[in-house]
Order: sequence, then structure tokens, then C-alpha cells
Amino acid sequence: MFLIMTVTEKSEQLDFHQVTECENCGRVGAVEVFMIYRCFCLFFLPVWKFDRRYYAKMNCCGAAREIPRETGEAIRRGEEVFLDPAMFRNLPVSHYKECPVCGYRTEEDFDYCPKCGNPLTRG
Repeated sequence: MFLIMTVTEKSEQLDFHQVTECENCGRVGAVEVFMIYRCFCLFFLPVWKFDRRYYAKMNCCGAAREIPRETGEAIRRGEEVFLDPAMFRNLPVSHYKECPVCGYRTEEDFDYCPKCGNPLTRG
């Protein structure tokens, strides 16, 4: 008899809605909250989730910060939580461009995708 056991890392976006002015880039954006966890799988079926970590990310500039476990658990349970936009201040901003057709991402200052030639959009 064979037992197939694995440990994998997975992420899950939580149902959280907060729109605010980003103190990192100055644009208005939504805060997205993610739970990243490890999962013990038996025969490729998830059995046990452990090592949960929670991250908040601004969708306007990509600035992300780990949030306290208690706050993440409250968001996961559906409780009303407000995240302070000041927590994103002075974080590195991702300035990439992405092709809406083929999905190619680049941080170079291209106007058109080097793979397919379509106009790039700022990510």
C-alpha cells in the first residue's frame, strides 16, 4: 500500500472591501487581503491548513505589507475591520507594464509588447 503525502503552499484572497487613497503612490485604490498558508495533503486532497499568514496589498501600486494574525483572522471570519492606509507608506512601488493580450510583464519603458506588438498598460 502506498501513501502519497505532500505539503504545499497556497494563497487565498479574502472577501474584504476597503477603498482608500494610497499613502504610498497618492492614487485611489482598493485594499486586497490575502491569506497564505501551508497545506498538508493526503492523496492530493487538503487535510490540514497550518502556518497561516495574512497580507494586505494596494491594487493601485502593488505595495504590500503583512498584517497581524488577529486582524487577518477577523477579516476571514467576516468581521468589520478598517486597515490604516498609513501602513503602506514608503514601500517599494511596482512600476511594471503588462500586455492585455498575451500577459507579458516588463519593467522596461516599452510602449508596445515585445512579444506580440500590442500596446502595454500600466500594472
